[in-house]
Amino acid sequence: MSAMKIPVTEITMMVGSSLVILAIMSLQIPHIYAGQQQQNASGWGQSVLPGDIPTLFSFEAIKHENGTVSGNFECFAVMPDGNTMYVNGKVTDLTIAANETSATLTGPTTVTGFGAGKGTFEAIVTQGYGGTANGTLILTTDVNGDGIQGNMPDGSEGPFNENIIKGSIKLSP
Repeated sequence: MSAMKIPVTEITMMVGSSLVILAIMSLQIPHIYAGQQQQNASGWGQSVLPGDIPTLFSFEAIKHENGTVSGNFECFAVMPDGNTMYVNGKVTDLTIAANETSATLTGPTTVTGFGAGKGTFEAIVTQGYGGTANGTLILTTDVNGDGIQGNMPDGSEGPFNENIIKGSIKLSP
């Protein structure tokens, strides 16, 4: 925060037969310069994959004024064969679209169950009407260590295109 200093000014005026001197004293007026604002993305919900596979997800990410990002991402699914998949990621990058309706979260992850391994994830979240249902979540991982997301022949790295049926997504650019 900086301040602008206004100098003393003297104003002389005649009022009737009297001379009135008004003085404006030196004032310190603070100026708050808007720096880069903190970006936030958070959400939770229930979604479905094609084939009516139910999933649950939650995430929270903050892009701090210094550019660092902190947060977490989780997604849990029960596959048709009864196996589960749990993606537990640490958000290290956050990008909120200029239209403020979608966000991309990326970072390292550990996947257990179907597609098990350690690597990276990318989650693209799009708000539905009013930030709730009818949004989407596209989740892709790279847990086989080849540096390419979503290229496993068994589909275990995605992309998983989920339709959000219940929940809340909030994005603040």
